[in-house]
Amino acid sequence: MKSLIERFRGSVATGEYLPGNGTASEEATPTDGVPKASGNYRRYSLIGAIVLFVGFGGFLIWAATAPLAGAVISNGQVVVEGYRQTIQHLEGGIISALNVEEGERVQSGDVLVEFDGTQASSDLNVVESRLLSALGRRARLRAERDGLEEIDFPKELTEADDPQEAAEIMANQRSLFSARREALVTDLDLRAQRIDELEEQIRGLEARLSAVESQIDSFAEEVEEWSGLVQDQLADKQQLRDAGRQLDDYRGDRGRLIADIAGVRAQIASTQMERTLRRQEYDQEVASQLGEVQESILDSRARISALRDTLQRTVVTAPVSGEVVGLQFHSEGSVVNSGGELMDIVPQQRTLLIDARVQPDDIDDVRVGQNTDLSFPALNTLFINDIEGEVISISGDALTDQQNDESYYLARIRVNEAGVDSLREENFELEPGMGVQVFIKTGSRSLLGYLTKPFRDMASRAFRES
Repeated sequence: MKSLIERFRGSVATGEYLPGNGTASEEATPTDGVPKASGNYRRYSLIGAIVLFVGFGGFLIWAATAPLAGAVISNGQVVVEGYRQTIQHLEGGIISALNVEEGERVQSGDVLVEFDGTQASSDLNVVESRLLSALGRRARLRAERDGLEEIDFPKELTEADDPQEAAEIMANQRSLFSARREALVTDLDLRAQRIDELEEQIRGLEARLSAVESQIDSFAEEVEEWSGLVQDQLADKQQLRDAGRQLDDYRGDRGRLIADIAGVRAQIASTQMERTLRRQEYDQEVASQLGEVQESILDSRARISALRDTLQRTVVTAPVSGEVVGLQFHSEGSVVNSGGELMDIVPQQRTLLIDARVQPDDIDDVRVGQNTDLSFPALNTLFINDIEGEVISISGDALTDQQNDESYYLARIRVNEAGVDSLREENFELEPGMGVQVFIKTGSRSLLGYLTKPFRDMASRAFRES
């Protein structure tokens, strides 16, 4: 109240407020004794309202038109393109020579580690001997199958690295070939001889049969003559009966001879069948053994190839030129488990990239070719801008972190030329393992667009709901 009175007194003194004066203060004196607001107050209020309206309208125009850069933010790490080469040994074994040390630089093809190959070498010799023996057997069986007079041994056997062993194998197979062939020929000859004997027996029986047939014809005529004499009562019936009995005896002999000949012919057929079966059994045995020896040869060749690879892997060489890191063994005689890691080699001509983990919710905004800003915590960025980069690849599917079971997409980023120049100006060298904060630029939108997007999304979903 005091402030209003003081303002009223001031207005009277300056002439801004005079009773009955219709100029600056046309308001009537309030009945409650408090003066009404002056015209200047209204004018100031109007000006303030205009300023607020213009300011708010300008803000809305700026919010609707001014672009604000958007980005997907993720954490990344500097990696070597192609990554470091991990040197492992498939079979493992005992280290016989260790030729490198931690941090040593090696060239591609340099011998890093040598393993004891005694066992693999011994196994290889055994399998190679088994292969030579199988080759000799196959050559002998083929000669038996084809009825050859001699065995045709392959060059792999005749020109073997160990001629003494090859000679022993070929001699054994020749001896076995001769023995088996002699046994077969003897068996077949015995059966053929038996057939000849039976055929000779048939010829004897047939001769006897021929004689009996003659006797039958002779006695048949005699019986006929005696029968005529008896009818003419010129001879006794007893003589006719004696001649008839003799005729019947010869006819019985003929029947027995015919049966004997048939029996001998059956024996000949049986012996011929046995001879044929013996040859078939022999051929089947040869074919079966050929199949087995062929499988043995294939198995031996595969084993030899594997053992030679094993022997070759006893000498571990550097696949690329680079620096030895993470050496796991430091002395000869160390035992390495199957598949055990020996060391890593960081390639000498290395290209450094950034692997960034993008959350699945943000992957729709990430594309190959997008520009990025890279912030390195190890780099003092107070007086320099972020380093520029570019997305060069994105994993085709979500990956899973085995430690925390979180899903992510792997985006690979290369520092572009401008970024490389910026790093070079700062004498900053990237090293594998450095942490990076990655800002993948997704384009620009207005502030109003950012603020209204949630409401627009809600409205879009609401209109789609049934």
